[in-house]
Amino acid sequence: RLKGAVCGYYHRIADVISHLLASAQHESRRVCYNMLLFLLPVLASWSSVNARGARPMVLVPGLSASNLTFSLNHANTSHHICIDTLKDQQLWPAPLWAFLSVNLFDCWADSIQTVYNASTDTFTNRPGETVKPLPPYNIGSYPPPDPDRKTNTTFNVTRLPFDWRLPPNGLDLFYADLQTLIEQLYVHHNNQSVVLVSISWSPQACLAFLHRMSQAWKDQYIDWFIVQSPLWSGTPLSLMAFVSGVPVQPALPTPPALDRFLATSVHVSMAIFPRPGHDNTLYNASEVLVTTPDYGFSAHNISSLLSHLGMQDRIPAWNSVLNNTDLRELDHPGVDTFVTYGTDQNTPGSFAYDTDFVANPKVVPKTPRTILLDPEGGDGYVPYRSSVRAWYAWRDGMAKVGKRLIYKAYSGQLHANCTGLCHNDVWRVIAEGMVPEDAWSNLP
Repeated sequence: RLKGAVCGYYHRIADVISHLLASAQHESRRVCYNMLLFLLPVLASWSSVNARGARPMVLVPGLSASNLTFSLNHANTSHHICIDTLKDQQLWPAPLWAFLSVNLFDCWADSIQTVYNASTDTFTNRPGETVKPLPPYNIGSYPPPDPDRKTNTTFNVTRLPFDWRLPPNGLDLFYADLQTLIEQLYVHHNNQSVVLVSISWSPQACLAFLHRMSQAWKDQYIDWFIVQSPLWSGTPLSLMAFVSGVPVQPALPTPPALDRFLATSVHVSMAIFPRPGHDNTLYNASEVLVTTPDYGFSAHNISSLLSHLGMQDRIPAWNSVLNNTDLRELDHPGVDTFVTYGTDQNTPGSFAYDTDFVANPKVVPKTPRTILLDPEGGDGYVPYRSSVRAWYAWRDGMAKVGKRLIYKAYSGQLHANCTGLCHNDVWRVIAEGMVPEDAWSNLP
């Protein structure tokens, strides 16, 4: 079905390519849109500020929002037509050649997937392949929300792409790149600490980075950690993407089979599965998230779901992702933090399929018959409980060490869409230290 879907979309390949970036995971579909809106005021004042007179900001994009290149050195391939040695070619967004034939698609598929090695408990590429994101680059200044506002504060923004395909315990290269960039910007901006901005999936990656840094390092180099639309407890939509792909929508014409292929090819998918637990910010064993006529699956038996899909070989990788302490324990970051998230949007919570699954990973189930909404709502993609988990996990611990935690909900705001009032609040927090109206704060 996957190959048929790809070939069937050959004549509208331009549409598929234009939307593919937003389709790798349902969770990520507004990331690029958010990036544009987030940066509109930046673009308006492009290069208007001397870097040394501004404060430094690092922007880490969300899931699938970083371009990737790949190099091969005698790598194993699916077909004799696939090149096994090349250098610095486009991997993501998917290049046009990947959709010119089924065999070429398989060549590209060899490279986009990630590999789990159970013996070393590591996530990597296939042997002989190297994948790199674009290097960091400056995107101008981040001005105040009101152009006429009298202020001497301006932020110089550097965007840091990263290999979004990997879960937190596979991001060592990203952690090294982020540390190096922050230290360089600190020196370049007259020893001013850095504002770290993260969106959607990247808050989880940045939190894991902060867990790996000493408190002395964080006190010196990090001013604020800005978190937009996090997925602390994952999202049920990641399960639908993994099981069957998401239904075709007018604005997102990628076929579900292709969507499902992308979800099952990269291990970051598992990092945003609904996280099992026993409090009301996690998913308990009685909450059935995926049902078929004869079976029900909760966040506590995802291994069983993988077996029913014929993906028993994925269970060790799932256990590794699940047991990674960064998101399992969710320790606080140890720096001043402002979290923004949307609420009051219809947000899917569970899915019912018409037939039992076939234990064959090549058989793509039909899309769900019924999609039930989470009763608490959310931002359209991430349920409320997942957004607020860190507030209850961090507020007291951060207060004890004198670190501020600010949390604010924005009614009607969609996932990864911090614009308008949200954008203004972010600026006032990092520039003026103001706690926004109606926000939660752990310190007076």
